[in-house]
Order: sequence, then C-alpha cells, then structure tokens
Amino acid sequence: MKSLLFLLTTLACAPVAHGAILINVPVNKSIPDGDLAGLTSSATVSGASGTVQSLQVNLTIEGTYNGDLYAYLSHGTGLSVLLNRPGRTALDGLGYGDPGLNVTFSDTALVDIHNYGGTGGNTLNGTFQPDGRYALPGDVLATTARTAMLSSFGGMDPNGDWVLFVADAQGGDLHQLINWDLEVTVVPESNCWWIATLPLLAVYLRRCRASTSAC
Repeated sequence: MKSLLFLLTTLACAPVAHGAILINVPVNKSIPDGDLAGLTSSATVSGASGTVQSLQVNLTIEGTYNGDLYAYLSHGTGLSVLLNRPGRTALDGLGYGDPGLNVTFSDTALVDIHNYGGTGGNTLNGTFQPDGRYALPGDVLATTARTAMLSSFGGMDPNGDWVLFVADAQGGDLHQLINWDLEVTVVPESNCWWIATLPLLAVYLRRCRASTSAC
C-alpha cells in the first residue's frame, strides 16, 4: 500500500500560471466612406507558447456616425464581430448617430454594444460585449443571433496573424481608425505528463486487488 500511496502523490499537477500577450497597433488611416471593401490592419504574434484562454480588444475610431460601422477580428479559423451597425433595429435602419468610439470589447462585459443606448452626441467610451451578429451590415438587426463572440478564439494557438477589418457601411459620414489593442490571456501547455500513465495505473490497481500480497 505504501508504494501505491507514493505513486498517487506524484500525480498532482503543478499550478499553471496564466500569461498575457499585449499588442498595440497604431493605424491612423481613413475608413472608406460607404464602402464594404473597408480597411484591414494586422498584427503578428510569434514565439508564444500555450493556448488562448480569453482576450480583450480595445478599439479607437474617430468619426461622425457610429451606426455606420462594421468591424470584426479574425485569427486562424476564429472570427468575432466587434461592431455591426450598432443601434440598427427593425424600426431604425441607421443606428446610433454618435461621433466615434474608444471602447474595450470583452465577452464578460455587461452591455452588448449593439444596444448601448446612445451617448447624446458624445464619443462612446467604456467596456462592452462585442456585437457578435454574424450578418451582412445591411441586414443586421438587434434581434439577429449573436454567434461570433470573442470566445471563438478559445483554445487556439495565439501565434500567427490577428486581423482587424473595419468598414463604413453607409455613405455620408467620415471615419478614421486610430488604433487598436489586443490583450490575449494564454494558458501554458499542461505539465500533467502523467495522464498518459493512467492506463498502466489501472492495470496496477487491478493486480493489487487480485493479489494476496500488499501493494
């Protein structure tokens, strides 16, 4: 039995520390007015180990009509819709008319940015859930299903290109992408190498039960 206890005490995993990858991308470029070809900006991560646990995106856009804006973040097979004509509903096809935004997107925020409620003509600030509505900007409504959240990147390799796409989906107003920041929380690969030995442990325990000698 002492040998069995010794074996079991070696099976504990050491605590896994979380790390963060911080990326700042200055852009300072105009977003084409009323053109879904939009503007693309990218950043490359290399040399990181582990997998994505969660992430936040900070986005700064100067402009004159937030309801025109459409934006998404992509990486590998993951995609999250950050903005999709915020404020656009079945009764309001234009969305919120506030001038620009400086916001953080997080799945754990309390308010969906599509329904932030307007600012009374001021730049939007704060932390919001991404829009998440995977739909054409001309079709999206507040009732559209939210299927493209930041959680789509969970478990992925953080290395490679992270791409931000921003478009002005309605003509008549001017916008400029100032910068965007990415904060990726990474979980290192597990050090629980012993999991692969569990089948052998099961055989050992069966033999112990069948044996008249002490394990």
